Amino acid sequence: MAEIELDGLLLGSEILNPYAYRSYRSIIRKAENIKGHLIVINDLYHRINNSLPIIEPDDENRIICSLQDCCENIYSCMDYVSQVLRQVCKENYKGVELPDGFNDILKDVEKYEKTPNEQKRPMYKNRILRSYVLKVKHWYEVVHDIRTEETHYGMGELIVEGGKVYYHNLRRSRRNISGEANDIVFDIPVINGIVSEFFNYINELDKLVSIREAI
Repeated sequence: MAEIELDGLLLGSEILNPYAYRSYRSIIRKAENIKGHLIVINDLYHRINNSLPIIEPDDENRIICSLQDCCENIYSCMDYVSQVLRQVCKENYKGVELPDGFNDILKDVEKYEKTPNEQKRPMYKNRILRSYVLKVKHWYEVVHDIRTEETHYGMGELIVEGGKVYYHNLRRSRRNISGEANDIVFDIPVINGIVSEFFNYINELDKLVSIREAI
């Protein structure tokens, strides 16, 4: 696992109002939790693979719980991102606000890409903002999937295919996502890449907010 760090460039600055600053500070704090969960996930993954074909129930429970906690923390942080973006856009586009949660912002931008409507939310005309929101789609859906199923419907399980261990769950939510498969099969080490992309995404947020005119 490569060393991952957040720059935290907006900490101690006066760019954000108190509400947005609290959200940003929470991202930095939860990042430590995410790194902690990642260590547990990687350690348990290697331990479980080395013990195949036997999987200890306690190891299975712990790795699934850590994966769920990791995704829950990332999901929460993305909602904190939405609060920071809301402040910047509120200052740049008077009388109009972004939706309250990141998932709603993502859906809005996806709809705008198909059918532009600048009257409802003129900030979506900004390509930099749209590009920033859309670039997370490929991994945000994975995080959202695992977090939603584990939180609202039930825990997943470990399955072994081709000598490798995977996380498996049944998709019960009715979210409009890419693909129609009812099964979630997740290659557990991929969470490392997701966390890396998430950290890079937050570091990019620092730069966007520092240059308010960009969005």
